[in-house]
Amino acid sequence: MKSMTGFGTGRVDYQDGTIEVSMKTVNGRFLEARFHLPREFSLFENDLKKILSSHIHRGTVDIYIHRKISQEKKYRLVLNQDLASQYLKSVSQLQKKFKLTSKLQADHVLRFPEVVHLVEESGTSEGEKKVLEKLFKTVCQSCVKEREREGKNLQQELKKILQSLDEVVEKIQWLREDANRSLAQKIQSKIQSRLQ
Repeated sequence: MKSMTGFGTGRVDYQDGTIEVSMKTVNGRFLEARFHLPREFSLFENDLKKILSSHIHRGTVDIYIHRKISQEKKYRLVLNQDLASQYLKSVSQLQKKFKLTSKLQADHVLRFPEVVHLVEESGTSEGEKKVLEKLFKTVCQSCVKEREREGKNLQQELKKILQSLDEVVEKIQWLREDANRSLAQKIQSKIQSRLQ
């Protein structure tokens, strides 16, 4: 017997940082998974759902995953070449129209809005995905064991309740038989006393 409520948690430290997973299940007719993931792991949600459904078949499951990267954030410059080309074309048209002689330098173009911007490199590696999936499987198994443990406790409690009910039923039957005998004796005594 398995309970519908369970809990599992796990943490792994690896080369790039730390991943923590916690999972809580409550009663539910079907499997409903609610993932709370870092943006970088959103691509892995379907793979994690497959792992979850291979371990848990019913219930509402809340999954919280936290990712902490140990290294400093990395950035890269992104050049919007199409926009730079449009700026250069516009400047060239202005130079021709107004007969401007100044030459446009590359550093001038880089100052135009949105031509260059910094992007945080926050992608994930295949290795990090494997670390996450391994940890997630472990947490799923831990949650299943917790549900089984809780189920055994519930089963024991139900057995105790049923045993108590059996004892109460036995006592009621004994009291009923005793009351019937007593009542029968009283009726018989009344009948005999009237017959005399």
